[in-house]
Amino acid sequence: MSPAGPFPRGSHRSPQGEGEPADPAGPLPRGSQRSPLGEGTPADSAGPLPRGSHRSPAPSLGAEPPAATAAAPAGGVGERGGDIRAAGARPPRQSRTGLTSTGARKAGSKSARSRAREFGLQALYQHLVGRNPVAEIDLFTRDLAGFSKCDSVHFDALLTGCVRESTALDALIVPLLDRKLEQISPVERATMWIGVYEFQHCLDVPWRVVLNECIELAKEFGGTDGHKYVNAVLNGIAPGLRASEVARDRSAGRTRVRTAVPSPSAHGAPENTQHPDPSAAGKA
Repeated sequence: MSPAGPFPRGSHRSPQGEGEPADPAGPLPRGSQRSPLGEGTPADSAGPLPRGSHRSPAPSLGAEPPAATAAAPAGGVGERGGDIRAAGARPPRQSRTGLTSTGARKAGSKSARSRAREFGLQALYQHLVGRNPVAEIDLFTRDLAGFSKCDSVHFDALLTGCVRESTALDALIVPLLDRKLEQISPVERATMWIGVYEFQHCLDVPWRVVLNECIELAKEFGGTDGHKYVNAVLNGIAPGLRASEVARDRSAGRTRVRTAVPSPSAHGAPENTQHPDPSAAGKA
């Protein structure tokens, strides 16, 4: 047994044999460490970090501070030319002219009868290209998306009437052509069928309305300048089928009837130009 007597709990014997506490400063707080001078200091005086974060290293002496990140402008052009808009900014105002970028009418501005002419054109295209029976074409076209918004009675009249009177319609169209009928695009031929048929049988529709509707069809479904060709041919046929209307409009100075048909070069497309299939438009 030590002559100096028992040690206090937690102490140790010094080299001189005297007992002294192992840590005169007392126990350290949880999470702290002993400084070189023997004083207890917290491991992190700023307190614990939130979960998922980390402590950035202290900058070295003489180091330059990091450059501040430039905030994106609220509007303008970015580095790659893109338009930069602040969150929640309104998009640019859309055009309210009722026309698409190609000059054709937007779907929302079309009447039920205008839609019937579109579906009639698609059906007549199938007749000219595929020679399918009218009954099958009718069933197929009625299954296209958007058909319920069209004037189905007018559609029936155009489809059955143009097919039934196709020979007579061609007889009125051919004298005004500058090429063989077989070289005319099926889209433009069907559009002219619709125009001539309405000149003859839809007397409640003004001839200028018929002409404008057919021009719109050719713009939307035909070649680049196909509407100019359709315009010239129907303008030449109208005085013979709507003589009083055309004469009245001419006397009032509303329109000038042209009988000359554009040449193939003015038409803007070679004779073997491939035109899009209008029957694919609107299919669900």
